[in-house]
Amino acid sequence: REAMARAAVDAGELDLAIVATSTADEITPNAAPVVAGLIGAENAGAFDVGSACTGWLAGVAMACGQIESGRATHAVVVGADFLSRFLDLSDRETTPLFADGAGAVVVSASLAGGDVGPVLLRSDSAGAELIRLERSGRIQMQGPETFRAAVDSLASVTTEILTLAGVEIADVDLFVYHQANSRIIRAVGQRLGLPGDRVVDYVERFANSSTATLPIALSVAEQEGRLRPGA
Repeated sequence: REAMARAAVDAGELDLAIVATSTADEITPNAAPVVAGLIGAENAGAFDVGSACTGWLAGVAMACGQIESGRATHAVVVGADFLSRFLDLSDRETTPLFADGAGAVVVSASLAGGDVGPVLLRSDSAGAELIRLERSGRIQMQGPETFRAAVDSLASVTTEILTLAGVEIADVDLFVYHQANSRIIRAVGQRLGLPGDRVVDYVERFANSSTATLPIALSVAEQEGRLRPGA
């Protein structure tokens, strides 16, 4: 509701509601139609995206695609995960890393600029065993292996998306990565030679809330004046 108010878009104008989550209260109904009803977007199309940490970004990509194709004018994209209900409190290596969180953005058609740039989505089925959450189970993670895979992937995709966007590292005002682990973020920054003041790291404050980390990090960066119009 706060995100809706800040965006100054009446809920009745929403064409689409997307909720990225892997921890919905129920298998069905999806969380998105429930959220749409709660905020008064009764006529919006609504569906969930269940791709864990990348879910919110995937949701934003889908919302932009709908708007760019003219099939929607206003969309709300929520990233929310309730990881505490799936933690093994006896696992001291994994449990302290995770948290609950939620964030949202409203994406709208506009002639005033502020376009969302290219979006690059990737997956790697070879890493399927690194982080697992089975139904009615607990989160299990292979820490060292996950660290190496994350650093390699984030560094590689950063280089790839910069090339796709036609910009250099020096042209980017702020790098906002998935807030999984401060060590991962620092390692990626060091590998790419990113200036520390241009890399967001709020892990110590908010921990890893899976798909909610990106909207939370962007919101805090905006509040702190690090994310400004035209950046």
